[in-house]
Amino acid sequence: MIWTGTIALLVEHMWHGEIVPWFPFLTAMSDPADTATMLVEMGQIGIPMLLAILAMWGIMVYVENKISYKSAVTNAN
Repeated sequence: MIWTGTIALLVEHMWHGEIVPWFPFLTAMSDPADTATMLVEMGQIGIPMLLAILAMWGIMVYVENKISYKSAVTNAN
């Protein structure tokens, strides 16, 4: 699931021209003024999105472990 999302995000960024397959890869890096804007956007949008995804993943793992443990205890009796 994470790899599919990663590939989808890569394709979306390429589609909108935000990344390119040649150096410096990020189109905002070609102009120093755009670099500052890019870093602010990554900090304000990208980091919270990453933290939200990691939190949801952690919750899903926790719930799955609880369900598996409860099932194992029930089946053992």
